[in-house]
Amino acid sequence: MLKRLVLLLQLVLRFLLLALLYSKMVKFVRTLNFFGNVCLRQLIATNSLRGKIVGLGGKHNPFFQAEPSQIVTKAILLVGVLVALALLPANLPAFSFGGKNAEEKKLVIPDFDNVRDQYAYAVSMQQSMLPSTDKKRRRVQLDRLIQCYSKVVENFPEDKTFTPVAYVTVAECYMARGDERLAYSMFQQAMQKWSDNDYIVARCMLDIANAYDRSQRYSEAQKLYKEIMERFKDSKVPGVSDIIARARARYYTAKEEPTAPVKKSPFSFLKRLNPFRQ
Repeated sequence: MLKRLVLLLQLVLRFLLLALLYSKMVKFVRTLNFFGNVCLRQLIATNSLRGKIVGLGGKHNPFFQAEPSQIVTKAILLVGVLVALALLPANLPAFSFGGKNAEEKKLVIPDFDNVRDQYAYAVSMQQSMLPSTDKKRRRVQLDRLIQCYSKVVENFPEDKTFTPVAYVTVAECYMARGDERLAYSMFQQAMQKWSDNDYIVARCMLDIANAYDRSQRYSEAQKLYKEIMERFKDSKVPGVSDIIARARARYYTAKEEPTAPVKKSPFSFLKRLNPFRQ
């Protein structure tokens, strides 16, 4: 459903952009109209086009009943519209007249009077953002999320409900962006600062364990997964049970580290190229 709405929005934006190009082209055509009009009238005056303009029986061709200036205008506009359609990018939201991707422009974040609204703005930004498969655009998206959630931390540092979650979300964005060291440091700081918050501690531990798992440090990942299950099994804090369920799923599906070095096959690159591998 969301993809259909995005496609519909792209079609609407494409139509609006085409209308804008058309209006801009009208002004441009007026500057060229005079020269085309002079040339066309000269050709008509020399009878070079008279055989094409006048049909059988002395009747005029309907297309050429308009003034030569209108003919030139319609012809140039038609060519311009066709060229504009051909040049319109397939991914319209990434297109901008300024020559710079609109997502790369600095994000202006409003300052709210309370932490709830500030956090809600960041969440709405994240929910309205369709994650891009392009690495460059995805990095821009993550930067925007970091700005939004960092605003919560900066404006309301003493809050103990929304600010901790915003802080951890910023760390997760850094992790997704590839800044593992910074993210790991932020996870450690969050667990120390909000050590009495089971949800924050469990979420940070799960993020670190997942990072270990992705980097093939399987024994360390399984150790953390097991610690999450045992440490928070009796916690009644909302959201912790979901983290425990995810940790349990990862604990029983995580791979074991090889006991001996595995000889690298000359065809191992094919495994990396397999899009269906886990």
